[in-house]
Amino acid sequence: MKINIKKIAFVVGMLWVVSGIISFLMRDPVSLSEDQKDLVASFGYPDTFTLMMDSEARYETWAYYTMNKAFSFIDGSFLEEVDIPEIDNELIIFTEFKPTQFKNGLLFADISKILGEPNKKGDIDPDLLENAEIYNYSDQVIVGVQNDQVIYIQTLPALTSAE
Repeated sequence: MKINIKKIAFVVGMLWVVSGIISFLMRDPVSLSEDQKDLVASFGYPDTFTLMMDSEARYETWAYYTMNKAFSFIDGSFLEEVDIPEIDNELIIFTEFKPTQFKNGLLFADISKILGEPNKKGDIDPDLLENAEIYNYSDQVIVGVQNDQVIYIQTLPALTSAE
């Protein structure tokens, strides 16, 4: 059997190009700020997070239940650190989602590409999100939509099932 080096080199090159394209397409649409990179380097991505997005700013709160701390950011700049209540981490499941997966200007039609279909629609206090519709995804992600634009995302811890 004769080995054709040129064909092997071509196939390897094409695999390298395809893997680069796949990596590019699968990257998160939101880049971390230096403050957020430092936090992720120290503690990983948050257990839960809340995002409020509008045309002018992005407000984020990242909660780390193992440390009983939450960190807030405005447009990626660190704002404050606060203590949060302790929870029994052995009974809790946190989502696999990251705040970087949700860009400003995300349309409601596009959210299903990330979360799937909501399992119920809810109401929210109009003082919190005026004229918004709220959607619940498996009791772990709450999405607020206003004029077909995603303006609010909150991930929640969920209880594990008793065995």
